[in-house]
Order: sequence, then C-alpha cells, then structure tokens
Amino acid sequence: MVPPFEVSVFADPSGAITTAAAVVGSIEQCLRQNSKGDLKGKKVHIFGGTGPVGICAGILSLLCEAEVSITSHRGADVAQRIADEYNGRYGVNMRGAGSGTDEDIMEYLSESHVFIGAAKAGIRILTAAQLQQASSLLVAADVNAVPPAGIEGIGVNDSGVELETNSGQALGIGALAIGNLKYKVHYQLFEIMKTADKPVYLDHIKAFETARKLAAY
Repeated sequence: MVPPFEVSVFADPSGAITTAAAVVGSIEQCLRQNSKGDLKGKKVHIFGGTGPVGICAGILSLLCEAEVSITSHRGADVAQRIADEYNGRYGVNMRGAGSGTDEDIMEYLSESHVFIGAAKAGIRILTAAQLQQASSLLVAADVNAVPPAGIEGIGVNDSGVELETNSGQALGIGALAIGNLKYKVHYQLFEIMKTADKPVYLDHIKAFETARKLAAY
C-alpha cells in the first residue's frame, strides 16, 4: 500500500459492505419497478441496525436522501450513541431508536416506508401480526437466511412479493434474493481490481454504485 509496493484494497469486513449495498440497491430498484419512486424522503427503519450491515445500510440510505433510524433491542440511548459515532465519522444524520419491546416497534409501524431486518441470524424481529399493522410500508427486506425468518412472512427467495399489511402495497425482499445481488457485486468489484491499470481502493460508495447498476439489469 506504499509506493512502489501498492496493491488494490477492497474493504468488506465480514461481507457487511456488499450485503448493505445489495439490500439498499434491491430496495431502491423494487420501489422504482413498482412506481413507488425512490428512497428520497422515505422513512427507513433498520432493525438490528447497530451492527455492521445495519450501519452501512443506514449510511447508504442517507446518501439516497432517506430519513433513517437504526434500532437496537438494548434501547434508544444505545442506538443513538452508536448513530452519533457514525454520524460524526461520515457526516450523516442517522437517528437511534429502541426496538426492545412491542410498544417500541408499534411506534414505527404507522410511519415507516421501509423496514430492513439486519439483526443476527436466526432472530425474529417482526412477526406477521406486527407486520400486518404497518400502514405506510412500501418495502420490507430481510437479510437473515437462517430460520426463523427475521421478518415473518418474507421467504428467502422473495423478490418484490406482496405482503399482508394495512398499507395494502408492501413488497418483500428475502435474504437469498439480496444475496444473489451481493455476490454479483462481489464478483464485479474483484474484476475491477484485476483489470485496473493502477491500484484502486474500493469502499461502500463503490459497492453501492455497483449494486445499483447490477440491480437495474
């Protein structure tokens, strides 16, 4: 990384960056394909949002001019403290919110346009009954491929499948559908490194740019 011993660098800790790029790219494309606009001005709640995928997805959603809240089952204070750390680092404005109780979750169900499930594998964050109460929801995306589903009612292969909600227009995106785009992003970024004339440095911005292009095909 120091001349003349430079090599390309691809930042993707535990696959979090490419997963986040794929989930936000998938949501954005799902909205556009179904005449629901883009993420600009949309209210996005990221459950399990204080982990690496949730934080990166929050930053990318903010770049699309969404209003983003990252939630933690440990409470709003914990979530806000983590949000503030990354707000300062990246110059964004994520909000912290609690998701440890049903009452916490019910606060979001009437206003959120997008749910992202980014909690640890095998943890259910939203039941079908809770999801059904969502009155403004347009898209819900779940990155958890390990049973039980993070968001009940979304199958791992779902890609824009209609969900039962009070909004009457919500669509679901499952973990393997997101994963399919993630692996394409991964492959494309490695191709960029292989074919570049000089060392390149690939970050979350480049991963998202690539995901957007691939999702549009």
